[in-house]
Amino acid sequence: MGDLRLNNPFEKCPDVERLLLGELQDAGVTDAESRLSHLKSWLSLPPQYTTVRVNTRLTSIKDAKVSVQRYLTEVTGIFA
Repeated sequence: MGDLRLNNPFEKCPDVERLLLGELQDAGVTDAESRLSHLKSWLSLPPQYTTVRVNTRLTSIKDAKVSVQRYLTEVTGIFA
């Protein structure tokens, strides 16, 4: 599997990256840049699981499961 990391998660807000680095340094973290790099790498990974919320007043859980399975079958071939 290839590298799943995306671009810098702070790319659009460089001031946030500077602020975090400053906070780490002010807290006395000796390897602040390394820790920030690790944080950026972690934040760039997609979530392992996806949660789907179902409004059970509008549909049943069973119907929602069928709908999600149908979608996954159409889009990805899962459950085929």
